[in-house]
Amino acid sequence: MEEKNPLPLSPEERNFLQHYKKELEHLKLLEEAAVLELCRKAEESGDSFAKAGLTEQFLPEVLRLAEGYCGQGLMLGDLVQEGNVGLMLAIETLGMRAEGCTAREYLLEEIRTAMEQAVESNRAERRAGDLLAGRLNDLKDQIEKLSEELEGQVSMEELSAYADMPAEEIVKLLKLAGEGKDL
Repeated sequence: MEEKNPLPLSPEERNFLQHYKKELEHLKLLEEAAVLELCRKAEESGDSFAKAGLTEQFLPEVLRLAEGYCGQGLMLGDLVQEGNVGLMLAIETLGMRAEGCTAREYLLEEIRTAMEQAVESNRAERRAGDLLAGRLNDLKDQIEKLSEELEGQVSMEELSAYADMPAEEIVKLLKLAGEGKDL
């Protein structure tokens, strides 16, 4: 049967998913009561075996949640990694959850939060990169236009005045672009 709404995965991500699911098949998933007991032990005594067991029990949930964030700029493996970090941190802070919030709800929410933060951070980095690229392109255009007007090489002072931009800022931009040796 054909899968409905297949995930927008690259071949590399499909390979990762296939291997990861194969690894998860080896996990022995526990009944809910046993998982809750692991939560209690991890929360009350910091039992490292309980924490490890909880981590193992929630790995399939991490993958399930990561699949929901596919196509938002991060590779599936990166999402899983962020989710796993969020899970481990959440296990360490189980005792700090809000009253009325179950351990399962808390762990899942912390996994989601870790993935959402990673996606948003990635978006912010891309926006910053796009902004920088735009500024570099504008500066390049201004250099070309001024060079044509002056029929020759442009000095930093001339470019700074023409672009209405401090020379230090121009130098920083040009260094980021790997240029600026001629000015």
